[in-house]
Amino acid sequence: MPRKARATRRITMSPQNTMVKDILCKKGVITPLNAQVNFGITRLAARIHELRKIGFLIDTVMKKINRKRYASYQLVATVQI
Repeated sequence: MPRKARATRRITMSPQNTMVKDILCKKGVITPLNAQVNFGITRLAARIHELRKIGFLIDTVMKKINRKRYASYQLVATVQI
């Protein structure tokens, strides 16, 4: 008995996720301050989490300036969407 072909599931991304993905693909790095000031994205960690769930490999590098810590996100590998 032949197997039925599976319907491919299309992954949709929110506009902010698409924007973060594009920034990471072009520049390779994004910080929360950069995302908020330049693009109005206030919850960058949530957007990074959603991109990771889709399959993007993104590293988090903690940086420290004047006793203040912040995350810098670096794109390692992309997925085909």
